[in-house]
Amino acid sequence: MKTSIYTLTAIIVFASCKKADMPVTSTGYTGTFELRARHGGIAGINEKYEAGNKNILQLNADSTYRMFVKGAQTSAGRFRLKKNAYTYGNIVYDWIYYDADTYGTEVRLHGDTLTLGTDITDNIATDYKRIK
Repeated sequence: MKTSIYTLTAIIVFASCKKADMPVTSTGYTGTFELRARHGGIAGINEKYEAGNKNILQLNADSTYRMFVKGAQTSAGRFRLKKNAYTYGNIVYDWIYYDADTYGTEVRLHGDTLTLGTDITDNIATDYKRIK
């Protein structure tokens, strides 16, 4: 009888999970990411963003990108990556360049979080969570 109750409970718990709660995983930079945090800077910015805010970064396999703020597209073009650009504090950073940009910015994928920039030298870093 206990086994039946545990089995029934497990089925109910798994059936009640929404697909949105399930993690989206990938090993590459391509995908759709939503802004979740901005942190760093001289003023010590620490802003959090809820899921569904529509601030999106889309990186496509054909090296094109699209950016959206509150659901409205703000830019689009091409990007390129430089892998293993440098290491700081045992963290390896890649570098991303948009369009004809020659300066680029740090980029790091850790789990389903894409971080652009760093807060190492009072810069502002942004964290995006993979949604597709």
